[in-house]
Amino acid sequence: MKRFLILMTALLLSNFLKADVSCWYYPTYNYYLFKIFEPGKEDEDFLKFWNDYAGGKTPVYSYDFSSRIDEILSDIENGKSDKAALNAAIQKKDAEMLDYLKDLSTYLNVNQDFYNQWEYPDENQIKEYKEVYEKLLEKATKYSGQRLKDRYNLMAMRCMFQLEKYPEVEKFWLNDGIKTQDEYCKKQMTGLFAGALYHQKKINAAINIFLQINDIQSVKFCLDEKRNLDGIRERYDKDKNDGALVFLVQDFVNMFQENIDSDEYGKPFDYRNIDHADAQDFITFANQIADKKASKTPLMWKTAAAMLSYYLGDIANAKKYAEQTSNLEGTQRMKDVARVIRFFLSTKGEKYSPAKAAYYLSEFLWLDKMAETDGFFENAKSRIVYQNLLPQNKNTNFYTLLASTDYSTINILTLNAAELESYLDYITQVKKLDNFEKYLLTKSHVKREDVVEKLGTRYLGEMNFIKAEDYLSQIPLSYYKESPLKLYMTLRDYTKERWNETQDWIEDWEDNNGGELEENQKLKFCKELKMLTEVFERSTGDKRYSTAKQLATYLTQASRWGNCWYLLEYSWSVYEDRTKAQQKYEEKALEYLDEAIKSSDSKTKYGALYGKTWLLWHDYNYYAYDYMVNHENQTVTPQMEKSMSDLKNYWDGVYGVGGWTISCDCVMDYVRTH
Repeated sequence: MKRFLILMTALLLSNFLKADVSCWYYPTYNYYLFKIFEPGKEDEDFLKFWNDYAGGKTPVYSYDFSSRIDEILSDIENGKSDKAALNAAIQKKDAEMLDYLKDLSTYLNVNQDFYNQWEYPDENQIKEYKEVYEKLLEKATKYSGQRLKDRYNLMAMRCMFQLEKYPEVEKFWLNDGIKTQDEYCKKQMTGLFAGALYHQKKINAAINIFLQINDIQSVKFCLDEKRNLDGIRERYDKDKNDGALVFLVQDFVNMFQENIDSDEYGKPFDYRNIDHADAQDFITFANQIADKKASKTPLMWKTAAAMLSYYLGDIANAKKYAEQTSNLEGTQRMKDVARVIRFFLSTKGEKYSPAKAAYYLSEFLWLDKMAETDGFFENAKSRIVYQNLLPQNKNTNFYTLLASTDYSTINILTLNAAELESYLDYITQVKKLDNFEKYLLTKSHVKREDVVEKLGTRYLGEMNFIKAEDYLSQIPLSYYKESPLKLYMTLRDYTKERWNETQDWIEDWEDNNGGELEENQKLKFCKELKMLTEVFERSTGDKRYSTAKQLATYLTQASRWGNCWYLLEYSWSVYEDRTKAQQKYEEKALEYLDEAIKSSDSKTKYGALYGKTWLLWHDYNYYAYDYMVNHENQTVTPQMEKSMSDLKNYWDGVYGVGGWTISCDCVMDYVRTH
């Protein structure tokens, strides 16, 4: 049958949703900056009431109240419930509260069925639902107690609204509802009262009330046909200080941002297209109002002109208009938003310099303070940082410091040794930093130890063992005990030949501490590589060759396919490519294996031949169904063929011709599975 709807109720049940981010653009930090519509208090009082009632030991959840009546009755019969509020009423033997919870569950479930988006009710069901509403309404209006008076009054108004008794809703509010003490109940009842006015064609009165309770979704619904430049002009012409203009102007600016940001699939469902010409006309219109001070809030109009100019790419005028907002009148919220936008636009296209330190510090401190009670200001700061400050200060120590104040963009892992040394010197000489840089340093999640450790690791990757040892020796063992790498350091051994065994897989997300960490494994690895390199360089004959094989073992373990990759890097994934350090270690390992092959010792020589074959062939994938491999780019190089041929010839020389086929299969099977 045709969908049966009661206008506005769905909106009132939407829990006052607010659009906070341009749809699909979270990764770009493109939060709305123009949010002059005063943020409303979230409906926390609802759960606070029930948490207080339940004693606060077990949290109460909103979905606890949607239980079916048969479930509630069953819990009451069993003497306990997993729903905290219901369980509290059962344990207290609170008959009055149990009765109310049954009524609330009945209302919520009927209401849910009534507005089910998938299974539309037929005429008989609608009749049944109305009968339930009538019974609940009668019971609610006859309630004579005091403890739950506000909640039963709310239920009465809800039932009247569902029954489309809008004049009765209005009368009930004026006689009883307006006296409500409970803040949650009062806000809900106010919304129902406004909805009732809307249905009685008292549109402006309804809008004003929705504005007062900050119900932006209902305001948007009421003004849906006015969400464009013509609608704004019409409302302005009738009343220059119409409260609805606050919403309409904000909506216009942010919808134009959506016009710039989103493709056709990324726009909000209630998006209204605003073309560039309308945006430009609005700027002219808004500036005229602001410059003539033709309304009580010229600040709103001038700030809107600044943001729209910015979105149109007219940065010069955007900055000019933003500066003109300094002494204009508006609400405190408008003044706060204007300040945010002035700061945002002042940083657009501007490289940081110490001359800006005082201004930047004052604005960041202010944003921090404001963010304590309103997430808008934290989001605004993110947009200022990621869209303006970071792009304008790339390849500088200031960039690294600023980026390090957010966990998601710590970029020291991408810096080479020289860049890290420069950054370490930058943050170490605190006296040379300006006040804004000192502020950022206090906010940074990257400490001096982190930089020193990364420096040691970078030099280790460059095989500069002297510098690597110098930096790694500064890192206390406690640092690694608190590091995710600790698990690997206690369970992996870099002295084992990678081509002869695979060490156990580590599930690093499981509760496994790997045992006690007794030494800095990176430092030990560095010292041993340094020592072995010195032994190799001064040795001759088989001593030189066996040392070369040992060096190749160490280097292979720390390479891309080694079990000890964590000695050079901080993460490993099948999707990643080799880093320069890992590639350098592989190449150097192959050089050492070529030396070890010269050994007269059969164990050293055969191990080196086998290790070289494994290392060269490891990347070649034989599984044609492996979706991760681009088989068109797989080629067997002459070096790969020679390594296999050399291994075969040695095998034939030691074990005799004829057994190679079996041996080759064994080698290939091992390569495939390791």
